[in-house]
Amino acid sequence: MDREFLARQFNAIKRHGLGVVWYKLSVRLRPAKNLFLSLPFFPFALAIRIIKPFKRVRFGRIINQRLGHYAANTELYLCAYDAGIESSETFDIYCHDDTFYCNEQLRKMWARVDRLRIWDWTRYIKQASTYLPGAEAHVIPTTDRDVHGLYSQIPPHISFTTEEEEMGRQALRQMGIPEGAEFICIHSRDSAYLEETFPYDVWDYHSYRDSRIDDFIPAAEEMARRGYYVVRMGARVREALKTTNPRIIDYANGHRTDFMDIYLAAKCYFYLGDSCGINAVSFIFRRPVATTNFLPFSLVFTWGPYNITIFKKLQSLETGRMMSYREILESGTDSFDKTSQYINAGIEIQNNTPEEILVLAVEMDDRLKGTWQTDDKDEGLQTRFWSVYKKHKSDGPSSITGRIGMAFLKNNTEFLE
Repeated sequence: MDREFLARQFNAIKRHGLGVVWYKLSVRLRPAKNLFLSLPFFPFALAIRIIKPFKRVRFGRIINQRLGHYAANTELYLCAYDAGIESSETFDIYCHDDTFYCNEQLRKMWARVDRLRIWDWTRYIKQASTYLPGAEAHVIPTTDRDVHGLYSQIPPHISFTTEEEEMGRQALRQMGIPEGAEFICIHSRDSAYLEETFPYDVWDYHSYRDSRIDDFIPAAEEMARRGYYVVRMGARVREALKTTNPRIIDYANGHRTDFMDIYLAAKCYFYLGDSCGINAVSFIFRRPVATTNFLPFSLVFTWGPYNITIFKKLQSLETGRMMSYREILESGTDSFDKTSQYINAGIEIQNNTPEEILVLAVEMDDRLKGTWQTDDKDEGLQTRFWSVYKKHKSDGPSSITGRIGMAFLKNNTEFLE
């Protein structure tokens, strides 16, 4: 039992009291509980094996506790089915992962999709199946990464009803956004949502992904100056947005609803923010996404001609200099997904500066308007980045349409050395 694990448990008890002990114990006992509850359903799981030569039944997860997976994994399954990547010869059944739904509006919208058989009553047949030989053949693969570039080929599978469209327009007016006005969603990740929603779990290990909303204010002010409204997203946030600009709206503190989380992300001119669950909603509605403070490097968005990414920078405390992309890939740092891994490796994480975020927003806006000016040197930097990626990621997608922020590459040439 490692020290990091023990420290996390101690901190959880210190923060939430002894109630966390019962919660942790129930989590530990969950596999035994699932096995016990699955016992009556083993005959059904065996029957599925028997009929497999005639019709293969598969079970899948609707990951409904976390918005990013609830949106992207579900949409990408439907896209893969339409593209013929998922076989139409199977009989696929889905179950929700949990009784907690991170967003009720998204739950309603997925329920309207005929192709999705969400039969939660089959949960224990699915569970029983995992204990029998050949279980993998009866599992629907899941991913939140569009490695086949399906978003740009296939239209969204969910949409708003006429009544929901009117409800959304009315809510925009109440927020001060006039009919027909373009708006941009911004978001800065912190741990407030996870800590308040799942208080008995310890989320410090994800702090490497956090940023500060204050760093987005210059970009928000510039977008407002260009005539857009700017909406600060977030289901739970630590800090209020410090601005008096009437075109910049702190939706997270005063207007926030499950419905508008989805409506705003689906209707925005573009999304600007960290790689957090809400950006997946913009992805599935095919909205452009400008991602800041991206980590880990291995999960960079490779898809979407109007998706642009810039990274956090990693400084080696031993050498005192920034790590190059090649060093990050060759050392395995690109896959670090816990704060402790960076600390133990002697790496200091530096967030994107307000200026870098501002420049990214301008690049996205200019590209969407068709006024962005580029040259051969700029495109050469883009090519160099993706060639390093392809060399070290042999299992990566064959087609790459995503982009890295051009100013980020030009101003950090050592990153590509």
